Amino acid sequence: MNDRPVPLILSQHELSFNERGPRAEPGRALVYATRDGRAEVRSRRVLPGASGIAFHRVYVVDVADQEGTLKDELPSREVPFQFQVELQVGWRVTDPVRVVDRRIADGTSIVRSRLLDRLRPIGARFSLEDSVRAESQINETFARGVSLKNEGITVHYLSARVYLDQPTIEYLEERRRKRRDHELESMDQAHEEELRARRGAAIQAAVHGEADLLLRHLADNPGDGMTVVRHLAERREMAAQAKRELFDKMLAEGFIQEADVDPLREVLLRADPGFSGGVDPLSAAQDQVMGIPVQRPAAAVPPPFSPPVAPQEPPGDVYYDVRAEPVDATEAEPPYLTRVNGVVTWTKPHPHRGGSQRR
Repeated sequence: MNDRPVPLILSQHELSFNERGPRAEPGRALVYATRDGRAEVRSRRVLPGASGIAFHRVYVVDVADQEGTLKDELPSREVPFQFQVELQVGWRVTDPVRVVDRRIADGTSIVRSRLLDRLRPIGARFSLEDSVRAESQINETFARGVSLKNEGITVHYLSARVYLDQPTIEYLEERRRKRRDHELESMDQAHEEELRARRGAAIQAAVHGEADLLLRHLADNPGDGMTVVRHLAERREMAAQAKRELFDKMLAEGFIQEADVDPLREVLLRADPGFSGGVDPLSAAQDQVMGIPVQRPAAAVPPPFSPPVAPQEPPGDVYYDVRAEPVDATEAEPPYLTRVNGVVTWTKPHPHRGGSQRR
């Protein structure tokens, strides 16, 4: 077939009493027709009037097996791109009467048309990159052939090859390249975001307040010293202006009592807005001289507390009603005086024992 026309009605003959029509041959079918449009197939020549039916015409229809190649295009899911399809087809006429009734002259065109009607919905379900799956689906669907009953033709063999033309192949390659580039770019962005998150976490763990952050920046960018100083000066000026406006508004609205005006002005207008780190504004103001941070001396620490040591009592009877008087160690002590822990105690003679009595 090879995509060329295949006539199905090979010839037709008028019948008369003297015209008996063509003989039956292999691969040919004789279709006899009456004047009222009825037709039937006879396996041999029919003599006029012999069958009691007045046939006036006979058609010779080709019923031999036909094989060939059909090439066409199938839509894909990605409009307007299409698949290229090549079909190896085997078919034959199985109902010659239908061919005669419908006056089908070319078998190739009718087979092509009916097959494409069935193939297009299959191709439209697949993307351009799924040409292999589309091919498998077509071959599975038509593995047992297909009957074109309205046309009297049966396709008993079909093998499909689905492929892409060169422009579509180039389009797919370009699309894959862009997709790879996009994926690589996305991976790079994800990597950058991860690094940024790690750096942020490290800075957050190492930096406590704006001072540490600025010092870290200056460590990485030593040449930005003047920029940092200007930034701090601008921030302080803006913060001071904001505080002045806040104080004036609170004073005008009557939120500040007269007795609190001077203390609040002292706190609000002298507090340094500088580094944020949870420092009390008044303490921050006290830590600066003319706007320059200073180091305050450490507070004097008192010596540790030592409890007094209780004096040890001497052995024997002690009378606590007698006042103890300190004595000079260089002077001689009388026999009735006793020293205990640097305290001299007077001892009175006992009246009954003849001895002394300690007071």
